[in-house]
Amino acid sequence: MSASALSTLGTGFLRRNYTDRVWIHGDSTAGSTGTFFGTMLKRICAVYGYEIDLVGTQNPAPTGIDNQVARDNERDSTGGATPDQLAAEIPAKLAQIRAEQGEPSIVILQGNYNTPGDVAIARAMFNEYFRVLRENKYYGPLIVMGKTLQNGAMDGNQEAHMVGLHLAIADEALKDGPLRRTVMAPTYTLGSWPPDDRQTTDNTHPNDQGAYIFALSAGTVLLGVPAMDIERAVGGPVGLINGPGGNLALWCARAIGGNATVQIAVYDRFGRMGGRGTANANTLGTFSLTVTTGGGTIRSFLGGNYEANMARAKILSVATNPIMIWPGASINGGAVEVSDLTIQPEIVNAGDYRTITAAGRPPEIWLG
Repeated sequence: MSASALSTLGTGFLRRNYTDRVWIHGDSTAGSTGTFFGTMLKRICAVYGYEIDLVGTQNPAPTGIDNQVARDNERDSTGGATPDQLAAEIPAKLAQIRAEQGEPSIVILQGNYNTPGDVAIARAMFNEYFRVLRENKYYGPLIVMGKTLQNGAMDGNQEAHMVGLHLAIADEALKDGPLRRTVMAPTYTLGSWPPDDRQTTDNTHPNDQGAYIFALSAGTVLLGVPAMDIERAVGGPVGLINGPGGNLALWCARAIGGNATVQIAVYDRFGRMGGRGTANANTLGTFSLTVTTGGGTIRSFLGGNYEANMARAKILSVATNPIMIWPGASINGGAVEVSDLTIQPEIVNAGDYRTITAAGRPPEIWLG
């Protein structure tokens, strides 16, 4: 799908033929705990033909290959910080970013914000953040991400927070200052009631699926594109998180009777070995996994070796104990429980699935 064919709501904040520097600033939900949404946001922008460069004092990598989608994860995330505490960070952090990476053209304020259940206090905290940002001569758009709902419920604390946030944004809109382009990006609840961890690590911090919602919300504002259209364009959570055709990460495995050592060869969606067309220098596209009796997804067993666009894998051998494999519904790497009434797992016995013997060719076992 070409960028020109994608629908838009109107004018977003990104510019054509220009690399906008985006500073994501916030509390622990901005990246220090859980999954960082910035790299997913970068992929969303790329689908629509825009290049953004994430900037920040954490994980600095201002030039070269590290600015590519998979590795550009600069930001500033301070666990437990309130908006006024984040405001106190602005002078030093913004000066460092300007000196090392250039002037940010867009600021995204992200967080649960840790505000008390008092409208006036929440309003004052955000007013302070806006004031300090303005005093430090930032003149670009400010996107304020709405508070995520802890435990999936709107309680009095969170309601007071959201009212205070709306009032603070309204205060800015009434001014003639440079922060009149201050908008809020509503974020969906990160849980349900009763609480669960489908989109969080702990009913507060985002896992991959929660970060996807952050990226979708911010992308709607940056691009001026309806969220539903963005979801179609990127292939939904699976496409954005795992890469095009990257369904391998959804497959689950569990060892039977004790841990098993499983060797796999991975391929991208075009059939190229290594997951990205270039085989890993150490493994040449093959990986040895320790599959546990507790189970998990192939992505979780690959760990740091996982790359988006790992679309399929072929089992080469299973050692020590048999394993159970099945297509799962997890995106963030956690184990998926299955029922014989819904998905029938396949048992793969210990053995070599590469070597042709006198008895014949072993069966090919593919995941993804």
